[in-house]
Amino acid sequence: MVKSLLTLAAACAVGAATANAALVTYSKGDLLMGFQATSGTGSSTVYVVNLGAASNYRDDVNTGTVSIGDIGTDLAAIYGANWNTRNDLFWGIIGTSSNISSETVNGDIGRVLYVSQPQVTTGDAGVGPAGLNATQRGDVANKVVAMGGTFDNYQSTGNSSVAASEGSGDANSWNSYLAPGGVNSGGGVLDYGAFSQIEGTTSQTLSLFRVFSATSSSSFEGQFSLSSNGTLTFVPEPTSAALAGLGTVLLVFRRRRSA
Repeated sequence: MVKSLLTLAAACAVGAATANAALVTYSKGDLLMGFQATSGTGSSTVYVVNLGAASNYRDDVNTGTVSIGDIGTDLAAIYGANWNTRNDLFWGIIGTSSNISSETVNGDIGRVLYVSQPQVTTGDAGVGPAGLNATQRGDVANKVVAMGGTFDNYQSTGNSSVAASEGSGDANSWNSYLAPGGVNSGGGVLDYGAFSQIEGTTSQTLSLFRVFSATSSSSFEGQFSLSSNGTLTFVPEPTSAALAGLGTVLLVFRRRRSA
């Protein structure tokens, strides 16, 4: 009874801001960030946020603070004021260019995957997922697009125009693709039937990897972290950040020479 009342209270707190909220949207090529509690407060609700085009992180367009509204208020309403210190609340990120092999989206051919992996040591990207063949990538891409299509049917929370709350038992919900137990995970112990672990606790930093080939290892694109108030930060992969900085220096140098 108490658990039911807490769940109802959380839903009301988030729902209070949704009266005039619009439906959230998903497009192929977007990254989706999800939260789920495996027990306790909020365990009947998953929270999903659209982070926008994956290419913006691949190409270092989005760096520093990511503008996604006030997700901290939503997280506190759903999972409690201690959401950022809970060891049973997990978050992860996934996306795909397209589930159609011939379709190119934002510079990525079809069936390119973007997936998070929790860092054991903060700042150490770790070894990314192994390469996947076209059939394997297509299977994951189909699942991501299905989840994104369902996400389109929810209202934004009002605190964030790109975030929505889903029932943990809803069809194609965020958690339904995660192992163990996710009805759409493909069985076994692999998230999306392909990855050993895409989620970490909210205190962990997540590495973002791009999976695009069966023969090449995945590429590290950067890392995401959450502050205690829900601010999301993205730090690009160091090499690309250094190249971007070098490009700026060269541009300034050329302009000075021209002057």
